[in-house]
Amino acid sequence: MTTTIDRYRVGAFTMEARAPGLSHMVWTGKADAESFAAMRAFGIRCRESFPPGTCIKGLVDVRGATGIARGAHKQLHLLGRDKSWDRVAFVGARFEIKVALELAVRSFSMLKLDLADTTFVDTPDEALAWLERPGEG
Repeated sequence: MTTTIDRYRVGAFTMEARAPGLSHMVWTGKADAESFAAMRAFGIRCRESFPPGTCIKGLVDVRGATGIARGAHKQLHLLGRDKSWDRVAFVGARFEIKVALELAVRSFSMLKLDLADTTFVDTPDEALAWLERPGEG
């Protein structure tokens, strides 16, 4: 089964499916509620488009990210709640972005949400290598 999801950009995110089970997102600038809502819709669409049982992996390049806009946290929470991805690798997170994302992940775990395995790496090659290794969960 071949799955194609077109590449598109909404707000801070450019999103595309690159291979069955692998989605690629690039975050540039400040992510607002509309950006996170689009990412959430993209994740749901990926989950529904790929064959059942596919481990859905996300590579999120955050090297161009500058922050999370005020008012975006509800959509970020909904994104985390849906668990559209099984494994997510964040590439090139600056300190402020990494702290914000780690706080979001910790808050999701405090709410007892089923979370994706996540990691922070420096390069896309490291991200792909990590995503191809068997998951921990």
